[in-house]
Formats: sequence, structure tokens, C-alpha cells
Amino acid sequence: MIWYGRYIDDILIIWSSDVAAIPDFCTYINENSLNLRFTLNHEVSMVSFLDLHLMGDNEGCCVKTATFRKKTAVNSILHASSCHPSHVTRNLPTGEMVRARRNCSADPDFRREICEISSRLQARGYQSRDIERGINIASNKNRALLISPSYNKTQGTQKTPDSPVVFCTKYSLEYKRICNIIHKYMPIVLCDPAFQGVFPTGYKCISRRAPTIGQSISPSLFSTQQKSQPTWLRYMGSYRCGHNSPGFKEYRHILSFIFAINDVNDDPTILPNITLGYHLYDSCSNVNKVIKDVLQIMSGHSVTAPNYSCMEHGTLAGYIGDLQSATTLPMAQLVGMFGYTQVSYGARDSALSDRRLYPHFFRMVQNNEVQYAALVKLLMYFKWNMVCIFTTDDDIGERDLRLLSAELKKSGMCIELTHILTNDLKNTLLQSTFSVPLHECTGEERFTNLTHYFVDGIPHGVNTAVRMIAHALDDMHKALLRSGKYNEENGIHLYRKKQMLKMIKEGGMEESSHMPGSRMDVLLEKEDLDEELRHYMKLMCIYDPEAGRLCFNNKGEIPEHLEILNCITKIQYNGKKKLIQGFTLDVGAFDETLPPDQQLNISSLNIKWNNNKIPYSRCSEKCFPGFRKAVIEGNHICCYDCIACSEGEISNIYDAENCEKCFSTEWPNETRDKCIPKIIEFLSYETDVVAYVFLLFSILSSIVVLIIIIIFIFFRNTPVVRANNRNLSFILLVSLKLSFLCIFLYIGKPEDTTCMFRHISFGIIFTVVLSSILAKTIMVCIAFKATTPGSYWRQWIGVRLPNAIVLVFSSLQVLNGILWLSFSPPFQEEDMDSYPGKIIIQCNEGSRLAFYFMLGYMGFLAAVSFVLAFMVRTLPDMYNEAKYITFSMLVFCSVWIGAIPAYLSSKGKSMVSVEVFAILASGNGILFCIFLPKLWNLLTKPELNTRRLLVK
Repeated sequence: MIWYGRYIDDILIIWSSDVAAIPDFCTYINENSLNLRFTLNHEVSMVSFLDLHLMGDNEGCCVKTATFRKKTAVNSILHASSCHPSHVTRNLPTGEMVRARRNCSADPDFRREICEISSRLQARGYQSRDIERGINIASNKNRALLISPSYNKTQGTQKTPDSPVVFCTKYSLEYKRICNIIHKYMPIVLCDPAFQGVFPTGYKCISRRAPTIGQSISPSLFSTQQKSQPTWLRYMGSYRCGHNSPGFKEYRHILSFIFAINDVNDDPTILPNITLGYHLYDSCSNVNKVIKDVLQIMSGHSVTAPNYSCMEHGTLAGYIGDLQSATTLPMAQLVGMFGYTQVSYGARDSALSDRRLYPHFFRMVQNNEVQYAALVKLLMYFKWNMVCIFTTDDDIGERDLRLLSAELKKSGMCIELTHILTNDLKNTLLQSTFSVPLHECTGEERFTNLTHYFVDGIPHGVNTAVRMIAHALDDMHKALLRSGKYNEENGIHLYRKKQMLKMIKEGGMEESSHMPGSRMDVLLEKEDLDEELRHYMKLMCIYDPEAGRLCFNNKGEIPEHLEILNCITKIQYNGKKKLIQGFTLDVGAFDETLPPDQQLNISSLNIKWNNNKIPYSRCSEKCFPGFRKAVIEGNHICCYDCIACSEGEISNIYDAENCEKCFSTEWPNETRDKCIPKIIEFLSYETDVVAYVFLLFSILSSIVVLIIIIIFIFFRNTPVVRANNRNLSFILLVSLKLSFLCIFLYIGKPEDTTCMFRHISFGIIFTVVLSSILAKTIMVCIAFKATTPGSYWRQWIGVRLPNAIVLVFSSLQVLNGILWLSFSPPFQEEDMDSYPGKIIIQCNEGSRLAFYFMLGYMGFLAAVSFVLAFMVRTLPDMYNEAKYITFSMLVFCSVWIGAIPAYLSSKGKSMVSVEVFAILASGNGILFCIFLPKLWNLLTKPELNTRRLLVK
């Protein structure tokens, strides 16, 4: 091997030995203890590495290159219409072409590659002028300069090997003045030959971010008053954070931690014969120091050697800390890499809830999402929907802003303002919020000293964290004793020893003395201690006198009971001296474990507001039930108009986003905030007076028909009754009586049975009526034509012809009814759309063709009867019925010509009423026009009803 190069997991080797030895070399490097596996791809003349084809020329003196693209590669170039700044999409073709020029050592390969790139760019929507500009720029580039390591992409020249000397200082309002002083006097320094080698490429001034929270306030606002340095507890391995000593709050955390350790060691029921020790470090809110301290604890007090412990006594069980999320996140990443358990007592970052990334991390508090939920519930309680968010200019502030914004938008709230706090804005905000004159501070004070604003439950969390990990260690210790994996007498893990001997025997290793801190010891430590401790930590529950039973949830967090505090500031003056007094009131609580409608418990009467008035934070007034929100175009979604719900829709909550459509059987009430059952409508005896009117007329008409039948039976042998075919008269009267009685099928709630017989019975009965009238009319015509001696028409006089006419013409309607019932019978249907708020129960005709055939056929019979009767109405005979039939058919046709359009244009019980009226009117018209004159002659003029007069 004469050359070796690596980029992440791709390795390129130039091999000068025997080619047959390459597989043996790959087998050798795969026999490693790091669980790494290598795959081999070797060629003599050409090989692919990253995005390059490497090819040796025929003489073997140099390497040629061309762009390599996998066969499975897709066109993943950024689309021209993507949401990026215009200069990105405008210059992307140039970058692709320059890359092709750098990769391709031969011009044919370069031309072939720019054709491929051009087609890919065009497929992604790039303009031809940008592609041509990129080709021109790349073609004019010097490839030797492009592949030079010192090439400057911006200037197109080679870089100088050295970088400018950096002057780094803290940021303050005096930063620009400091830079001006450096720029003013640096030319004098550079004139000295002794300094020319120090600044070969010049210099530059930069500022760095303040490392601690106390220094985040601009130091220029503080006086230069010096304070005496307080003494501090000194422990083995502890560090002081520069010239800053821990504040009162941090001091309480340390005391709580030490108290908890001593309390566990003094308790004979927890870890008997085992003493807990500790290393105590101050993170100083500095990420770099946290990493250093973690590695120091792992390695011991001497050198920092990851994965190796120089401690002669004691085994590292886990870590407790840190308080802040900014330092806890890198700590969790490092500690989790080595499999140690970590318990935080204050970090709330939501990223730490990911059990895939941080399976060994536990904390005594919940993540910020719980506070977001409580905050949203509080805003909804006071009906506020316009908020402003102020956050810090770091990764945690950005993540909190993203999560909180998503939670607020999910609840329909709007963010009017989002601002990243710089030092000056922090000073202004803190000074206005806490009424603290910052220009009188020294810069060494901490905000935690304002104890009336901060309720610190962290010391209790530190104590609980120690107890949690101690009880988990105790449970694990007792489980190992019961299983025989641990010998309490000599403190040797027998289980670990057995596993090591088994691995030595199977692997062919030589048995040797066990070296503390060796790789075998670390491997068994992970298996026996860390994983088992994590297992018992997940199952751990303890009882706390204040909080009750405490258990970790599936995210490794202990659910919290959040308190809602009302911060009150009172300003008093003692002469010219301004006294600021602050205190808090407990006005409510939030418990995530309760049902959603019971999580927030707040006493609004105990809250003290400025000017005793609840602040107003809404863009629009709330919409009452029955209305919905309509967003005003161009404004926030919280700025809206209230629009009444559409027909058939309701809203039963305030500020409804959308109205809900009622079920098909329901309809909104007048205020449109509740769905009520629709009114069911049909022609009913209970609610409609017209039903009783129709019923009365039907009964009276039937009685009249019955009376006429009785009279005709009594006078059945008289000339008046016999003159016009007595049998047809009785058939006609019985049919009219049945037509009046079929009215009962139309009144009441329609059912499938009544619907099937309603129209069909009406059609057949009225067809018999009209067929009888047609037979009477035809017989009148034949009778007058047969008066001539020897007339042909005499043979048709008799009862057989009229009976045949009635039977044949009625059979067609009966056949229509049978087919109607067989293929598409009428049925009950509920019409829910014709009238708002009503369900019309009606009969659907089923087959429209059969229905209109029934009406059309009756109309045809009536028209033929009318025409024939009209033709013979003037024949000289005192018993001639033609004129009466003419009037009866005129009444019948007039009624139905007016009824059919009204029937088709109406719905529900109105349609039924039209049909019932038409049946009664037409039936009574036929009855009275044909039979009333006969009754008059029979009852009032008996002298005309004699055979002598008939012969005369």
C-alpha cells in the first residue's frame, strides 16, 4: 500500500503489491474488536470513489478523473421554483458546471457531463440563460487552479497558507471603540520588523458570546465598584467559575445534595454495607466545562482518558445534573454514549424526551411541553388569543419558540410579535419587569437574588434525584444477591467472572489476572451494571411526604403539579428613597394527569390585576353560538368577522371555526345553536282539518251513491232505468262509490302497502267508470242508427257489446297495474330537501311511465266519451243521456286539466290534497250530471216513466 485516503466511511487505497493479497488484507482488517466491517471493490485500471471515476492511463504515469454517478441516482437537484432566495437558484447551474470542470480531467468527459447536467437542470425548471451562463463560466476556468487546495472560491485566486490573527473580546457597548483603537495603532505595530512575522496576513476583531447568564447583561450598564471575594466550600476536584462564586440558590442545591447522600448512607435499609461517594463539580453554565467535568469523573482525578478509569476504589454508578438544558444536552449525549445513568433535576428541554437518543436519561421535572400546555390553557381561560413571544438568541430559545408557536397555533391563537432578545433588550425588559435599576448594579448580582419572584423547588428535586438513584441501586443490589450473581463477602461480581471465563474459553484467549479498567471489564460493566441500573430506574417509585407517590413515566420524567402564581410589585417611597417590595400569590394549579377539562384549576377572584381590570388581548370579539369565524383576508387568523351559520348548520360553542351540519333528520333552531328534530308532515287526521273535510265529503258522496242505487233498484223495471242499459248504470254507481271510498288510502301516514294500492286502485276504479260511460255513449249512437228498418247496427243492440267494452277497456288498466306492481311498485319515501325543517312523508310513484300511462289512458277514455256524446247530444229522444254524458265529461276533464299541473308543482300533503280534491270533484260531477236528471224524473214526474209514453 503506497497511499491511503479516507472520507467518512469511504476509503481509497493505492496498492503496489500482489493483487491476490488484497482479499487477504480485507479479511485481516475485518478481524477487529470494534465491530467494524469493510467491503472491498478493487480494479486494476479504474475505480469509483465518492463522485469520481479514477482511471490510470496506458503508461501508468498519472490518474485521469471523470464524474461518477450511480445507476440508481435520481435527479435530486433543487427545483427552480423552491422557496429559496433568487440568487441560490440563479447561481446553482454555475456551481454544478464548475464542479463538472473540476471533476473531469479530459475535455470530452467535461462536454459529456455538461450535457447531462443541462438536461437535469432543464427537467428541474431552470432557465436556459442561467445554464448557458454556468457553462461559459466553467469553460473559462483553469482546472489546475480549481483542484488546488488553496483555491479561493470567492475571488478565484489561490489562498495564502496562513489566516489573519484574531483579536477576541467580550461584547459590550464599547466594542466598536475597542476596534477603532486597534485599527488606529496597528499600522504602527506592523512597522516594527519584529512584528511583521507575527501578522503575515493581517488581523481582525471579533466578539464572543458571554459564557454565563450573569454576564448576558451588558457590562457597560454596571459601575466599576469592586466586591470582596467570598470564600467557598472546597472539595476534591471542584472548580470555581472564574471570579464568580455560586449564589444562594446554587448553595442550597449543594447542601440538599450532600444532605441526601448522608441520609442514604445513614439509612441501614438502603444499600447495607455500601457507602455512596460523589464528585462535585460546578458546570458554570459552560458547555465546554461540562464535557471536561464528565470526562474527569469517568477517568478519575489524574488524566482525562475516556473509557478508562484510573480510580482504585469505587464504581461509577451515574450522574446527577445538570440544572440548565443548555449544559444538560451535551452531558446527556456524552454520558449516554458510555451507557451511564443520568438524572437531571431542572433541565426541561423537550429534546431530552426522545428515548431513542437518550435512553439513559431521567429527570425530576417534566419537559417544556407541559408548561406550553398549561400556558395555552391559561390563555384560553382568560379568552386571550393575541400573544407576543420573547426568547433568547440560542438553540434552546429557538427550539422553545418553535414548539410553543406550534402549540399556540394548534389552539387557534396568533403570535403578534416574536422577538429575539439581545443584551440591550434584555436589560430594558428586565428593568421594566422587575423594576430593578440596572445602572446601580455591579454586574455580579444574580436575578435569583430576587427571591420574591422565584419560587425554587429545585433543592427538593436534588434530594429526590439522589433518593431515586440510591433506591434503584439498592433494588439492583438485592436482586443480584438473590440470583447469586454477587458475593457480598468479597465484593466480586461472580456473574461477571463466569462470563469472562466463558468468553476466554470460547475465544481461545489466555487466562490472566483481571486488570481494573481493561476493555473486558468495561464490556462486563456495561452488561451487568449500567443496563440493569437503567432497568430498575425505569421501574422506580418512591413515596414523598409532600408530593406523594413519585414514578417515572414512559419519557423518564416525573409528572409535575404546576402552580400558578400571581406576581405583585409594590413601590413605596421613604423620603427620596424608592423601596420595591414584591411577593406572590398562589391562585391556581395545573395537573396534566387529570382529564383535559379538569387540568386547570384557577381562582380568578384572588388574582390582583393592574387597575383591577383584566387585560384584553383579542383582535376580534368572540363569536357567539350560532355564528362562525370568517378570517379577514390579509390579517391574522385571530382577526375575523362573525357570520351566521348557513341553513342546516349550527355552532354550539364560542368562536367556532366551522359550523356543523345537522343530521338529515334534524334542523337548527332559531338561534342555530342546537339541532332539533324536523317536523314530520303528511295529511293527518290529527293535525289537518282538511282531512276531516275530505273524509266528510267522501262519506256523504258514498251515501248519496248508495241512495241512488237503492232508488234505481226500486225502479229497476221502469222505462227510465231500463232505457239506458240498467246494468251499466249499476256498474257505474258501484264504481263511483268505490272511488269515493278509496279516499281513505290517501289520508294518514303513508306506508308501502297504502302507497302501492293508492294510485292503482284509483286508476282501475276510474277506468271502469269511464269505460261504462264510453259504453253508454256508444250504445246511444248505435241505438239511433238502428232505428232504420233493416239496419246493420241492429245486431249490436243488446247487453253483450257494452259489457265487452267495459271489460276490454278496463283490462288494459288492470294489466298496467299488474306490471306496475311487478317491476317498480310505489313506495314510501321521506323528502328531506323540499322544505327546510320538514320531513315530508309521501308516496313515490315508482315507475313514472306507469303513473303517466294511467292518467293518460283515463284522459283518452274521457276525451272519446266527450266527443261521441257531443255528437249525439241533439238526437230527439226524451231518454237520451248524451247531453248528460257531455256535461259530465266536461266537468271531469276540466277538473283534471286543472288538477294535474297543481299536482306536479306541489309537495307533501298539498299534493295529496290536490289529488283527493280531484277525485271527489270529478266523481261527484259524473254522479250529479248523469243521475240527477233521472232521479228528478223518477221522483217528481212519474207520468213520464210509463211504457205507453215510451211507445208513443
